[in-house]
Amino acid sequence: MKLCSKKMLKAHLMPFSANVIDIASDINLVAFDKTGTITTGKRELEQIIPYLEVPEGDLISALYLASFSDETSEGESIASFLKAKYSKIISMIDISGCKVIPFNSSDKFSGCIHNGDDIKKGAIDSIEKIVEKENIHIDEKFHASLISFSQKGTTPIIVIKNNKVLGACILKDELKEGVKFRISKLKSMGIKTIL
Repeated sequence: MKLCSKKMLKAHLMPFSANVIDIASDINLVAFDKTGTITTGKRELEQIIPYLEVPEGDLISALYLASFSDETSEGESIASFLKAKYSKIISMIDISGCKVIPFNSSDKFSGCIHNGDDIKKGAIDSIEKIVEKENIHIDEKFHASLISFSQKGTTPIIVIKNNKVLGACILKDELKEGVKFRISKLKSMGIKTIL
């Protein structure tokens, strides 16, 4: 027990009882809440994926309209990325008269009403609930690809217009310094990690 406690103290861990050490020896899986916990929390747009036959320009315009007034760091990141990369498309969008739908954490989406069109962007589960109310089901391959991105540690955001899917954008967040090393140490000890 004393030897184990000394090793733990060297690793900056303070055991409060022998039970804690016993329990720790049984751990074989650690699940992390990634955004802001092991990542910097500064998600940046990495990729745009149009849905089925939707033209890329339609997705870009809707994504910009759903993001230009979003005050979250991800909304600001998306809007600035689109302005820089797709300036020609963005410059043709008239945002006057947009009625903003602000982001809130319970609904997990944001957007705007633009020229009578209801445009939203949000988490997979929240957007699925919206489109399923209209008896619309997201294509299985498209959905599977978004889940795959999510399992790789990125964040897929679905974009809809009048409850019809236009596509998605993939947001990437950088790991905090030293996290890769710590995760590799856990893996070397036979402990699986889930982000």
